[in-house]
Amino acid sequence: MFMGNATLQPPGGGLDVQPYRVLVRKRGGDGSRGDLVAFDIPNADVAVGSNSIGKENSGLQNVLAPTAADGQYGQLAVLTEAISDDDQGMAVYSGEVKAYVQKGTGDIAAGDPLYVNTAGYLDADGVAGQKVVARSAVAVTAPATKTLARVLFSGINSLGTKHS
Repeated sequence: MFMGNATLQPPGGGLDVQPYRVLVRKRGGDGSRGDLVAFDIPNADVAVGSNSIGKENSGLQNVLAPTAADGQYGQLAVLTEAISDDDQGMAVYSGEVKAYVQKGTGDIAAGDPLYVNTAGYLDADGVAGQKVVARSAVAVTAPATKTLARVLFSGINSLGTKHS
């Protein structure tokens, strides 16, 4: 009989980047596959009134466009399908996922840090104080407009902070 701790290990070893999916309800407008959203833990939407587990009106289930504050300490997810306003769908809060990315000028290299943009995408041009919420899994050539790309995402735990 096995008495040790079970370890989740991807085939071939290495870091486990499986996507952790969750059912969410989109508030404040429609969302597209790849959009960055924030859990409404502050209960900003009028339809959200608690943070109770399993409740339809909970900020732990409802998501909306990220704010500037979410770039520092928000709880985030990436939509994995289009979701109409006030409807439910799936999102990833951690792991490998296709998300919208953008950079003002130049390229995004694999491994580059990505930050919250309040327009609902991951921005390679973060500002001081923002937490790193993802790293690009692939190189993206000149994404001056938002572009769908594979990222390693951590919407609950930070991957670091931009200092300058």
